[in-house]
Amino acid sequence: MPYRHPKLCVKGVFMGYRRSKVLQNTNQALIKINGVNTTKDSLFYMGKRVVYIVKTHANGKAKTHCMWGKVAATHGTNGVVRCIFKTHLPPTAIGKNVYVMLYPSRV
Repeated sequence: MPYRHPKLCVKGVFMGYRRSKVLQNTNQALIKINGVNTTKDSLFYMGKRVVYIVKTHANGKAKTHCMWGKVAATHGTNGVVRCIFKTHLPPTAIGKNVYVMLYPSRV
């Protein structure tokens, strides 16, 4: 049987910014992680690193830029988490995939 590499990340979707009726905080992103449906499940991901990868085409060359963040808290009871990124995610990223890395680990 061939060796299977360990899984290092989980996909998630950037749903939007944390907001109220009047204001929105663009420094806090709401992320829905695949396979996480309860608050208890989302507690495992506290402190984990999150990356949003942007592909650009500058001067005819394909490049990738990474925006790094960290899971800060849960949001609600359906498994959504709040993430704080070093550089805010652009509004064009709403609905796009992000990757939640399974490190740093507490196990």
